[in-house]
Amino acid sequence: MLKNKPILILAVILILLSAWLVWVDNPRMKREEEKKEKADLLFNFPEEAVQGVELFSSKGHIVLLKSSDGKWMISNSVDGKEGSAALPAETGEVEAIIRQVHDLRYSRSLDEPGPDLKSYGLSEPPGKVVLKIKGKGEETLLLGDDAPGGQTFFIKKGAETKVYTVQSSLRGSFEKELFAFRNRHLLRDLNEASVNGLEVKSKEIGWQLTRNGESWVLMGNPEAKIEVRIVSGFLMQLEELEGEKILSETSKDTARFGLARPIATIQIKDKGNKAVSLLIGQYREENSKEPLFAALGEATGPIFQIKNDILSLIPKKESLIKKPEPPIPAPAPPATAH
Repeated sequence: MLKNKPILILAVILILLSAWLVWVDNPRMKREEEKKEKADLLFNFPEEAVQGVELFSSKGHIVLLKSSDGKWMISNSVDGKEGSAALPAETGEVEAIIRQVHDLRYSRSLDEPGPDLKSYGLSEPPGKVVLKIKGKGEETLLLGDDAPGGQTFFIKKGAETKVYTVQSSLRGSFEKELFAFRNRHLLRDLNEASVNGLEVKSKEIGWQLTRNGESWVLMGNPEAKIEVRIVSGFLMQLEELEGEKILSETSKDTARFGLARPIATIQIKDKGNKAVSLLIGQYREENSKEPLFAALGEATGPIFQIKNDILSLIPKKESLIKKPEPPIPAPAPPATAH
């Protein structure tokens, strides 16, 4: 027993050392790593507390505000005039800007830039990002000129004197045109789960479905078994359908873009029997060889140009109906012994 005593002592020491590493040293090292990671972060604010974003650049002046129901809106009009009706914004694009500022890390810090910021392009910066944060006021990021070498550019935090450099690839994140923030979804309020009725009319396709619990009923053929996955897939495509560019801000130009007499109409009814329609039209531009497609998903506009394959997304009536299962062949009779 005495011969094994040194081994037992060593084993106990190793166990205690391991426990110290797990319970004491590892958390301390983790905290130090987290502290080091945060050391070169320029801003410290909770992303969800941001209530407004204001962008100034060569692309224009854009003001984005979060509404009382949590939706992001563009507060200035498409022509840049203040005080006009708000437009729905693309939430993902706004949140991406906020995240870029929140996670912004500098490449280099210039401790003594001097009082003259002109050489950094920061006395009258060509770009600026202002975040309005609930309970904290504003955070401002000034965007200056490119640094020598072109791999980074100069930035500054609000009224602070210190100048930093960040990667040049980040500049494009803060210098965007208004269209980048427009909500381009044709059917903004569409939610597959709340759809109770669906009708499609076009020259080649026509069908109408009504939801019945977890299944669908086809008008004119109520006994048909409907492929639920195809209907769900079609509704998901409609949810994600986006315009490529704005043709007109209002619905007054329907005739010009083939929407007064649409080539296809998709009507969707919710459980309260409220209906919304998607109109698809065809038009030609001067010198265009192929026809283009337009769509109107809101009664008041805007009218969007959409991809030319839009009609291929609409399932035909025959594809909605489940094909009957082939009959199970009867078992072969047992072989007769000779």
